[in-house]
Amino acid sequence: MNKKGAVELSIGTIVIIVLAMAMLILGLVLVKNIFSGSTEAVTNLNKGVINEINNLFTKSDTRLAIYPTTAKITLAQAQKDGGFAFSIKNNDVTAHKFLYSLAVDSSFEIAKKCGGLRETEANSWIVIPEGSVDIPAGRTMTAPELAVISIPESAPPCTIPYKLTVFKDTRGLDNLYDSRTIYVTIEGK
Repeated sequence: MNKKGAVELSIGTIVIIVLAMAMLILGLVLVKNIFSGSTEAVTNLNKGVINEINNLFTKSDTRLAIYPTTAKITLAQAQKDGGFAFSIKNNDVTAHKFLYSLAVDSSFEIAKKCGGLRETEANSWIVIPEGSVDIPAGRTMTAPELAVISIPESAPPCTIPYKLTVFKDTRGLDNLYDSRTIYVTIEGK
């Protein structure tokens, strides 16, 4: 009798192990499909943003294109991946190196309007605050840049104007190529 009970227990254990392994495999396949689907969605989103930015350059005098075109973005406290895309077009007849920088608009009284927040702190949220790109004559950047702003959880809810400034060849007012203001609204949780 003990041997029969032991065999039934062994068969029951084996069935449970087989079912658990099947569930584990199905779960792994499901997770893989979810992540590969989200990667495809990001790729499609990137293609859509690139197409929108290229459409903004249909006017011949456009030098700087920003997406979203409203130049207004809303980010939540503790959001690490928010931002906007931009592209530069060289309207000159020769190639140039373009330098760009992103910073809080210096004319904005940030401490007064954002609960004591310091300009240097708001600037530190910009993941890559400056860069450069070589653009041939009459061409745009090969791919738009993504300006990422990483908002800490302690950020006060307010709207901060960030200024994107582009210089041609070297920095300085004489070489200012174009600039735009992007309004970043921080929402509380």
